[in-house]
Amino acid sequence: MTSEKKKLYLIRHAETIRNARIQGLRNLGGSCKQFKLPVKDDVKLGGEGIWGFLSGDTNSELSDHGKLQVVKLSKLLSEQKFLEKITKIGHSPLIRAEHTCDGILNGNEEVIKVKLDCLSEITPGEYALKFNRPVRRRICELGEWLDAQDDEAIALVGHSEYFRLLLNMREKFRNCDVWEVSYESDGVFSTPEMLYRI
Repeated sequence: MTSEKKKLYLIRHAETIRNARIQGLRNLGGSCKQFKLPVKDDVKLGGEGIWGFLSGDTNSELSDHGKLQVVKLSKLLSEQKFLEKITKIGHSPLIRAEHTCDGILNGNEEVIKVKLDCLSEITPGEYALKFNRPVRRRICELGEWLDAQDDEAIALVGHSEYFRLLLNMREKFRNCDVWEVSYESDGVFSTPEMLYRI
């Protein structure tokens, strides 16, 4: 177990089909509030968003826009020589986080890639019921994993609500945001600083 301070880069996954559906639902609600006819795409996406939420589907693929975001993020991080700063990148087990992670790595085999179940997204049930015990348990597991790593700088690709709870933040991570935070042993994090937003 190491006790040295680590630099962490927290990265939210790119936009998903589910994110686009939720935005369609928001747009649909906005149209109704303004007594305007909604746009056809918002009706379609909003309906799919409701169904996805009710069915508990959280493992959504990247949208076409999300795939473009990954390309932009990969290019930006390449220009910043980001992969030279880290030795390991962990990601949530959900497909959108893994695809975002793969895009960041862009074929790089020197940085070690690790799937971390403890980075799993907060489920709709946990969120709706404010049932944070399983989430807190996953956060403790992340701290234990970080404490066991010898790496000085690690990137983590995950989910906005998880990162907000982890860091006790008000601000929501946008898709492909990159934030920097220092980590000391036993789950102590510094104030996060946003590095990149595409």
